[in-house]
Amino acid sequence: MQRTNCSKNDSVRRCIITRASLPKNTMVRFVVSPDRIITPDIEEKLPGRGYWIKAERTLMNIAETKNVFPKNIKVAVKTPHNLAELVEERLFRQVTDLVSIARKSRTAVAGFEKVNAELVSGLVGLILCATDGSKRQGNKLLSSYLTTETHNCLTSCELGLAFGRKSVMYASVRKSTLAVVISSKLNRLAQFREMSNVTFSTNLETAMS
Repeated sequence: MQRTNCSKNDSVRRCIITRASLPKNTMVRFVVSPDRIITPDIEEKLPGRGYWIKAERTLMNIAETKNVFPKNIKVAVKTPHNLAELVEERLFRQVTDLVSIARKSRTAVAGFEKVNAELVSGLVGLILCATDGSKRQGNKLLSSYLTTETHNCLTSCELGLAFGRKSVMYASVRKSTLAVVISSKLNRLAQFREMSNVTFSTNLETAMS
């Protein structure tokens, strides 16, 4: 059985497709609903036995088309025909909900000037740059903050949803436990979307290309 190099304290689960044991934060849990429909449990709170798949779109497509769940569960269950889209939507909603919580607690701000002010304060834990943002402006914003963790897996419209706006190009979250959680969920969404995500300000132009 393949196993990644995880520490003993890492919680791992076995992917029912690849058979690899992987950290939970890189996977998606599924349960069978009372009406025997496969249901993504993004928050990992639904009752019942969990079935885990690495958070990759290709694997979700395999799960849907190759009857992976019935073969593993050994009973007749229905897999949604749009499984990959359903999973991506829920992963995305989880991220924007968390950023929205940070905004309401006043630990997240949006906009070039506000993010710049936060960077000057030294309180920033992570920055979110829209994938359709300006490379030149992004480099201008971050050029002096070489070790700032920067994420690039949301469009300006998607990032805007977390702030109740039509679009947001730049946002930041202050250093906190919530920032760590948001970073982890952004990584999983980026993995699902097969995107280059976490970088640092010195690599911003490459990440946004």
